[in-house]
Amino acid sequence: MTGPAHVCVVGAGIAGLATAFLLRERARAQGWNLELVVLEARPEPGGHTRSDMVDGFLCERGANGFLDNEPATLELVDRLGLRPRLQRASEQAARRFIYYGGKMRELPTRPLAFLRSDILSWRAKLRVALEPLVRSRRDGADETVDGFGRRRLGPDFTRYLLGPMVSGVFAGDARRLSGGPAGPAGTLHTLQGGMGELTGVLAAQLADVLRTGVRVRALGQSAGGFSLGTEQGEIRAEAVVLACPSYEAAAILAEIAPAEAELLGAIAYAPVDVVCQGYGLEGIERPCNGFGVLVPREEGIRSLGVLCSDQIFPGQAPAGFRLLRAIAGGAHDPAIARLGEAELRASVAADLRALFGVHGEPRLHHVVRHEQGIAQYDVGHLGRVAAAERLERDLPGLLLTGAAYRGVSVNGCVKDAQRVVEALAQGLGRRPMASR
Repeated sequence: MTGPAHVCVVGAGIAGLATAFLLRERARAQGWNLELVVLEARPEPGGHTRSDMVDGFLCERGANGFLDNEPATLELVDRLGLRPRLQRASEQAARRFIYYGGKMRELPTRPLAFLRSDILSWRAKLRVALEPLVRSRRDGADETVDGFGRRRLGPDFTRYLLGPMVSGVFAGDARRLSGGPAGPAGTLHTLQGGMGELTGVLAAQLADVLRTGVRVRALGQSAGGFSLGTEQGEIRAEAVVLACPSYEAAAILAEIAPAEAELLGAIAYAPVDVVCQGYGLEGIERPCNGFGVLVPREEGIRSLGVLCSDQIFPGQAPAGFRLLRAIAGGAHDPAIARLGEAELRASVAADLRALFGVHGEPRLHHVVRHEQGIAQYDVGHLGRVAAAERLERDLPGLLLTGAAYRGVSVNGCVKDAQRVVEALAQGLGRRPMASR
């Protein structure tokens, strides 16, 4: 009888935790003898998917929820027994705004409302209406979101609507990101304790195999698999899942696969600062009655957008208070990373005065700074993903996953975790042994 299968997952963000949990569930269900270890370089697991409760305000460090159009995340929630903890976004959250021409304007959600809105001129609206008549590109070449939008929807729609949406969701520059059809649909959900509850429960389930403060420096091949070099010593594994950011994966792979490592290292990350400020309702002249507001770059507002967190998910702020969550930086404004916290606070306060007329000192001021925040799927990204897939084929037992490859959202990470588990199962499932 052969020995146990040694699988090492590197990275304990949502991608790594979901992969490890689903793999162990599969092993137990099908009788594999699985030896599993999850390594995380940072002191705490969860990656960007963590939540801070500060003075009664729930502040998300990363994603504020997930859409219910992807079954993978809902299935994970069910496996963890968290369905009763799900919280659906309020009906109020269906209202979304854009700050354009120095004025807050509600984004229309229906064709008639779009025709009546004052966001675009009639000429620009007519250009959007002609979109079905625009021929598809025949060369199949990759193009930017900006190029796609201008070609199919016109320059005004792209500049004042599509561009701000890209900045708000991906912290990206539409002139660089790879383009494509409309974005995802679905209803936003979170957990009652925030999105950090999801990674927290996953980490608790994996507590016996999770090791934090262990940074993998290099990966090499060894008899029967791989060797991982860490400051604490060498770890051997038959299969390795790199669920860390792509720049960390590139450093780990530099010796074993230099060409692919160079391509993975070329995946850019935008700096993102998340600034949560809590104000009493009496300190807000223009209330935020909806999901939030996006801001075109021409408006003189430095923040990419502001979410009205307690309007999306009631209960995320104490009674009588509003939680405004500003997102700053991104590909448009990488210099944000050079600001001191006092300068950042002043910048966001000025934006909130312009947008909502806030005044006085906030009860809450909570900042989380992500120097390398969101992976940017710039033009050519499919080629970089192809390099990762080629590496997986050339080195059986090595798999790469995470927000840098097939989706930056929680849904994208959990769905890809399922792909990784299926790939591992092709090898592990051949072991006719009882689980421990």
